Amino acid sequence: MVKTMYTHPWRWSFLIACMVLMSACNAGATPPASIPIPTVLGFTADTTPEPTVEPTLVTAIPVESDADPQTQHLLVATSGNVQFQRFGWEDGLSDRAHAGVALTEVDRIVVPDGGGADILCDNFTVTPAPRGTNSIDTICTQPTKQLGDRDGQQSSFPRGDDGLFIISPRATNLLAPPAVLRWRDTGAEQYRVRIYDMEESESVWVKEDIPESMVAFPSDLTLIPERRYVLFVDDGELFSEDLDSTIDLSFRLLSHDAAAAVRQDVATIEQQMTESDRANDEDVIAFAIAQRYLAENLMSDAIQTLEERVDADSQSPYIYLMLGDLYNRIELARLSEPYYRTSEDLIAPDMSLEWQMQVAIGLGNVTLLNNQRDEAVTYFTTAHDLATELGDDQWINYLDDLLQVL
Repeated sequence: MVKTMYTHPWRWSFLIACMVLMSACNAGATPPASIPIPTVLGFTADTTPEPTVEPTLVTAIPVESDADPQTQHLLVATSGNVQFQRFGWEDGLSDRAHAGVALTEVDRIVVPDGGGADILCDNFTVTPAPRGTNSIDTICTQPTKQLGDRDGQQSSFPRGDDGLFIISPRATNLLAPPAVLRWRDTGAEQYRVRIYDMEESESVWVKEDIPESMVAFPSDLTLIPERRYVLFVDDGELFSEDLDSTIDLSFRLLSHDAAAAVRQDVATIEQQMTESDRANDEDVIAFAIAQRYLAENLMSDAIQTLEERVDADSQSPYIYLMLGDLYNRIELARLSEPYYRTSEDLIAPDMSLEWQMQVAIGLGNVTLLNNQRDEAVTYFTTAHDLATELGDDQWINYLDDLLQVL
């Protein structure tokens, strides 16, 4: 379960209603009317056309409790029928716990006789959970608040399939300069790429006549740590989405000290988990490292870490679920679909209901964005049924409102 994107669902009801009404007016044939978004600070495109943008929905992620817990811990190994209980769920209801579930200090874990559970606390120690029902704050007692983040899922306004958008680096901090610069392939014969220094308000590197949708990062360009840069691409007709983004698309190199601290933490996580009898699993380790990266908004590093597990043919649904959520978070919702669908295929019926609910709403978002309203309704209805099983009134109410609008 991904712990990086929490939000109150009702904040998006108006956006959803507007999107559905616009879609109805257009009979599903054309995208909604454009929504003006301010230009990125310090850059004015000379000939960039007014973009047409399509709102999508926030991805389904567990909502905040009234206590607004900040500390995050990761369940990294289980044996037996281990259960967890979220703050705010109906009393007595719980869900099946698996490695890859993130927990806060107000959640509880239920370990049966003969079962076991190991938690990677956010001070980077692997701690066994005692038998019985226990609050997480009694197990992880020395929080450092360095796993994951609570910035909240952002709404997405991605371009249509014919748009040109940056894939990487995008809306991220970096441990080191990226190996390659990537953007969506529009089928153009060549692209013009530039890296823009937002502090100096000037391009610091420009390359033309690039035949592919990626290029190696320039070896002669030195990024100044803590300074914000933006990658811009055009193919002669289309421009990357400098105008239509609702998030800061810039990238920034961490300072030497900050990067060194993260690397040390990652080494500690790897050591702690490889020395554990039950938590020594490459997918769980990658998941934990990705969470540490997110604490510093190292989005590209987190995505790369998880995609390496995909390349290794991971069979862990939480790897794909987290990737779907992260791509949605950086306004690349369409790229999230294959990850959500793979996660859907990997989640067995006896696995976490919360995972199943997250995937259902993630796919509901994507299918609604694709004007597949009937399929979206099916996914949202499934999510509503799962929320009811969990006794999660907040998501039940949200999905009730959403389905009425649809």
